[in-house]
Amino acid sequence: MTLAVDNNVGDRYETTKNTELPRGVYQVRTNPKTGEIFVTQSVGRGKDEVSALLVLDPATLQIKRQVTIPNDGTGRGVFGLGLDNQRGLVWATDTRANTVMLFKQDTLELVKDFPKDSVLHSRDVIVDETTGRAYVSSAAGPRADIAVFDGETKEQLETISVSDDRTVFNDTMSLDFDPKTGALYTVSLNTPAAARIDVRNGNKVTIYQLPKEQMDRASGVAWDPDTQRLYVVGQTSNSVLVYDVREGKVIRDIRTGVNPLNAAYDPVYKRVYVTNFGGSTVTIIDADSMNVIGQLDAGATPNHVAVEPDGTVNVVSRVAFGNDGTKDAIYRYVPKDPKPTPPPAGSVPSGSIPVGSLPNDTQGLLGALVGVIAGLGVAGVLATAVGALIGGLPGLPPLPGLPALPKLPALPDLGAILRGLPLSGAPRPAQPAPAPGPKGSCGCNG
Repeated sequence: MTLAVDNNVGDRYETTKNTELPRGVYQVRTNPKTGEIFVTQSVGRGKDEVSALLVLDPATLQIKRQVTIPNDGTGRGVFGLGLDNQRGLVWATDTRANTVMLFKQDTLELVKDFPKDSVLHSRDVIVDETTGRAYVSSAAGPRADIAVFDGETKEQLETISVSDDRTVFNDTMSLDFDPKTGALYTVSLNTPAAARIDVRNGNKVTIYQLPKEQMDRASGVAWDPDTQRLYVVGQTSNSVLVYDVREGKVIRDIRTGVNPLNAAYDPVYKRVYVTNFGGSTVTIIDADSMNVIGQLDAGATPNHVAVEPDGTVNVVSRVAFGNDGTKDAIYRYVPKDPKPTPPPAGSVPSGSIPVGSLPNDTQGLLGALVGVIAGLGVAGVLATAVGALIGGLPGLPPLPGLPALPKLPALPDLGAILRGLPLSGAPRPAQPAPAPGPKGSCGCNG
């Protein structure tokens, strides 16, 4: 099924493409140091499977070099893709053999083919380049885990159980990673939940429950460290849920195209890109407002998206999927918009306040006012007035026998903060039913 591109914003991007890639592209990653683009490709099954690891030139999107994955008759192929640019390594999941492969980036020499059945239905792989450890999701089994591999010793390490006493976390899917905090994020295909794993802090697991009536067959995940929000992609709900980890709840349900599959966050322009596998578009979400900016044309069945440090977006599309075609495609989008000026070091993002840095008496007053105003459901105008009042309170006169209270420090725009609070007891607006779409890829690889 091919959808028309509504609200196309392609004129805001410089777009290049290569529609002559071999059939079966799956995932894409880039090395910002070299500019090279890595793509996994697998097609066919069993003795007929053909698979390769490709390296593309960023200027022309033509294949610079590639290595074919030997087929032992049982069907071997690379699907998920993760780069360790510090060590010059490529990690790739061999989903049908339940394992991973490790290559050198510069020569594509196979460093190690890990034993079969190391990770049940290995899907995604992502690397903590600080430690060299690679984390692999398992998209099968009643209690899906995360397998850990060491890029230094080239050995498999522990397995992280994502489930807890309350939640059986089935089928770990996409992975995202915060290199500053060492937090790994994933979602479950068959359980309405997402999870955070603090891989540098004893693999502590925190599970985020998602409303089952709003999330169906989650696959993609993108983490926005600036707003502390997690974007969870639902394949058959045709939506993205925005989960605020500080509030501990879903704060937005965003409609996308048909069968969205994967997502990536752009920290430069503050955008989230979502591939709509059941259609022909990539949905762009503004991370600050959580509104849809528009759509990008991505051929047919866009499968995976990766964003480079400068905001450049790469999407691989399985154009040949389901139509017996022989060629797939890659699309590369460079934003034309001027790059936003980064805030000065140590500044606070708009709409936020470093409460922990305020004096204790001010923290207490601020907390009380926020609680009262939120509880009463006071909105816009009054919130602004209270914010202005707090910023300009004079020193209060002394009571008999007591010293004068100091003038409270000026605070950021509290009104802006309070206007973002939901009214007490107000239900979330009802969401329209998702448009029906084809049952595309399960997003599990293979």
